[in-house]
Amino acid sequence: AFAGLGAFYSGKVDLSLQFLQRGESEGKKVGHRLGQSIFQVVQAEVMLRLGRIEEARESAEAALPFLQELDLVSWGDQAAEIYAEILASRTARDDKLIEEMLRRAAILVERSESPWLRIRHQIARARVNMKMGRLEMARESLAEARSLYKEIGLPGGSEELRSLEAALNKSDSAPDNT
Repeated sequence: AFAGLGAFYSGKVDLSLQFLQRGESEGKKVGHRLGQSIFQVVQAEVMLRLGRIEEARESAEAALPFLQELDLVSWGDQAAEIYAEILASRTARDDKLIEEMLRRAAILVERSESPWLRIRHQIARARVNMKMGRLEMARESLAEARSLYKEIGLPGGSEELRSLEAALNKSDSAPDNT
């Protein structure tokens, strides 16, 4: 899973898909439920970023029940965030379920007291809000993420944060075709 994720974010999509395919088959052989759930969350993220929404949804939905049952902070929150973003990417959106997923993730993140998880959560909220056209809410989430980065000594934030800020600024300057 992590080799696939690393390859994907390094721009090696074909290699990423090969790792994920092999990881899925090997994971089924081993049958470790937690390992499979973590794999499914990673797979959902990669499929989401590739625009393969239904494949992403299937992976996320397979992982969610087990991770929610375990009430794990580091994976339960990420699974809920990815699922919320997947739902926000679909044509037929369930806004209530999206908000429920973000609420569940927020509870786990707050329980962790981890600034990194709070940053990741704010970035996930921004992604979801941007997809839903709630630009002011996205802006607030990115501002909170930037503030948290400053608190941990990274005033420049991350490439992901800057990329989302640029996308938000670009959507602000786009002509309104309504």
